[in-house]
Amino acid sequence: MSQIERRPNNDGSISVARLLPRPGPKMFGVAIWWVFGLWALHFASAPYTPTAVEEQRYHDLMQEARYSIEAREEEGQARARLMHAQAGLDQVNVFFWRFREPYSTLVPQRQAEGGREMA
Repeated sequence: MSQIERRPNNDGSISVARLLPRPGPKMFGVAIWWVFGLWALHFASAPYTPTAVEEQRYHDLMQEARYSIEAREEEGQARARLMHAQAGLDQVNVFFWRFREPYSTLVPQRQAEGGREMA
């Protein structure tokens, strides 16, 4: 009797052993990389550790950028210019604007304005 004829009847259940990977070189490589990843995640030190002076300078710069009045005013003005440019584009950006005569020239101009405000 051949192996094909001696196959057991399949009742529709899936055994857990069929879901597990077969041992071999590919599984061994994956296991090695998995263990290396766990080691790197939990035990390896960072390749660069900033000094206390560098950390303090970074925190000072972040506080200055976040809470300075000039930065807030500049951000508000930039946001207002961007919203104005976007509103102007929304007024002329219609369906099939490339094929409609007045909009085919207006939309690229307004898009360029919005692009300048984003930059």
